[in-house]
Amino acid sequence: MQQIIEIKNSTDHFFIYWQLTDFCNFKCNYCPKFLNSGDFAKNIKPGFPTDQEITDFCKNLVHEHLQGRELFLVLSGGEPTLHPLFPKIVNELKPYGRITVVTNGSRSKEWWQGLDSLPHDVNISLHPEFTKIDKINENGLYFLENNLALQFNLSCDPTFWDNTVSLYNDLDDSLKPFVIPKILNHLSGDRSNYQYTAEQTAWMASVQKFSAENRPRKLDNTFPVTMMYYDDGTSKILNNVYQLMINNNHIYTNWKCSAGSTGINVNFSGQVFAGICKQQSLGRLDQFKLLTEFVDCNKEACVCPSDLRLTKYNPSFPRSQ
Repeated sequence: MQQIIEIKNSTDHFFIYWQLTDFCNFKCNYCPKFLNSGDFAKNIKPGFPTDQEITDFCKNLVHEHLQGRELFLVLSGGEPTLHPLFPKIVNELKPYGRITVVTNGSRSKEWWQGLDSLPHDVNISLHPEFTKIDKINENGLYFLENNLALQFNLSCDPTFWDNTVSLYNDLDDSLKPFVIPKILNHLSGDRSNYQYTAEQTAWMASVQKFSAENRPRKLDNTFPVTMMYYDDGTSKILNNVYQLMINNNHIYTNWKCSAGSTGINVNFSGQVFAGICKQQSLGRLDQFKLLTEFVDCNKEACVCPSDLRLTKYNPSFPRSQ
């Protein structure tokens, strides 16, 4: 059986996963409290970045950290569109690369129309407990009309399975090819996957297959080309990171990873970390230092899309040229 021994990006780029808020207008049962409580924003816990710190971070990013590399920025939260500086961040950083927004889709079409600049890509998380499908259909069609790369991350919640299936069925047919079924994992625990029945797993696989066969490739350009290399000498393009998790190919313990040198996580606490998995702290957002060497992965699993795409390799095998 083939074994992945290296994941490698084909271009010189810089990933940032920026958790802009720790507050959200949804409170999904599978979401840990620290992502929607607003404790940092309310100053119950210290460290929520000031407007000046955010301004300095953007300036330093452009003039110091990018160093000619293309920016791949993901704005997340909580709900990032609730942050008052969201429009400014998108407008100022858009010229330096690609900006993706991970949102629950609760903002109105009129709100998006009022922005000075739209992001390049919008990933809408579909949450069975709270998502309003009429608004999702309206926004989704608007994004397609404006040539944004679109993706729906369908949170496949076993607790609300009927709602999960209904969300998908009620999507406009033209939007269904952009749906990626997302296997949930225990974010506040050992990061292990939720348990699904054989029927549920088969349904998720069918949705994934439909998307793979029908999604327009010209809009599927959120990330640079990422290659997977196998122990038998073969390789192929990594098109869907969630498929890695479905196939249990997301375990890289003791691998060498470029987290901290080509990918960082900016947290709502104001701290910057090597990777979304927080391999190590790099400092505060207005004065952090990037790593110059690969780190040794000490995590049980890699579960975040941006981290899964970072260049990494198994040191027990020779690297690709």
